Amino acid sequence: QHLVESDAAVMNSCEEEIQKLESQIQDTSVNLDAIMSADSDAQKGQDDYEVMALIQKGRMQAESGGKIEQVFVANGLLCWMYLIRQDLEEALHVMQTFRERCKKEAPKLIANIDTFLCRLHLYRGDTAEILAWLESAPDENREFYILERFRYVTKVRVYLQQGKYEAAYNLLQQLLYYAKEMERTYIRIESTLLLAVTCYKMDRKEWKNLLQEAVSEAESYHFVRILTKEAGLWLPLLKKNREEIHWTDPHFHRQVLEEGKRMAQMYPGYLRTKAEGEVTLSDTARKILRMQAEGDSMNKIAGQLGLAEVTVKYHCRETYRKLGVNGKAAAVNEARKRKLI
Repeated sequence: QHLVESDAAVMNSCEEEIQKLESQIQDTSVNLDAIMSADSDAQKGQDDYEVMALIQKGRMQAESGGKIEQVFVANGLLCWMYLIRQDLEEALHVMQTFRERCKKEAPKLIANIDTFLCRLHLYRGDTAEILAWLESAPDENREFYILERFRYVTKVRVYLQQGKYEAAYNLLQQLLYYAKEMERTYIRIESTLLLAVTCYKMDRKEWKNLLQEAVSEAESYHFVRILTKEAGLWLPLLKKNREEIHWTDPHFHRQVLEEGKRMAQMYPGYLRTKAEGEVTLSDTARKILRMQAEGDSMNKIAGQLGLAEVTVKYHCRETYRKLGVNGKAAAVNEARKRKLI
């Protein structure tokens, strides 16, 4: 009887543990469902506010379930949406704040968080931060680790920004081999697009076929954002080859071009190699600076350009940073010296 009671107690304990595990698996599935749905909708260019609401839902579920890795994924998606919505400063703030938390709670995530921050710094042209990240990046020439794929595709972008096209080309060949062998569709499209840009920079004729391949596969999955996030890179190529690139879905084509043009205008210096000391301002930033030079207020500038006042302020902060000044008067003077306005 003692043995039977003991066995029954063990069985009850096991059943309780199984129920806990099933509950955890169910919670994880719910968390992932919201985050994966948000990721899919974001990639396909669905309504931004609905996507952001879904991301926040997934993030809160992950927080309540203690799944900090999933919180990272949700924060990453949120940052990309802020980037698309032309609020790079908020994207940086979200990821930098999360990094501070992870230093204590999840130090193993720091390497990937820093990589994500590097991607954001590339949009802003923060050379010091980019070079600091590169020092800790994995060396693909020593050994190619498939778990480092996110850091590798970031390293390709840094190579392009530095004009190291041979290094970018060689690393992309490794990434494409991995993506094809492991059937990683997103990485294959992303790497093919970057390879098209790299070949164009190297004056290799295959860039046209590679660009068509990337566009066609992105279109087949309706992956809008994989193209628009890189618009500053491939739009110049498209202009040179407009008649030869074929699109089968007019809605997808229009969506990519409209958002792509906004992204290229908002982040004109993205991965662009520049001479030391050269400053690039978007057309919108120049208009704002000219209106500031005429004494117009933020509110008036926002009204005339059809922008939110917070967007005008963001442009001003970015202009001041790029020109190395602290205020409107100094920015106007410096821009005139550089013949930017």
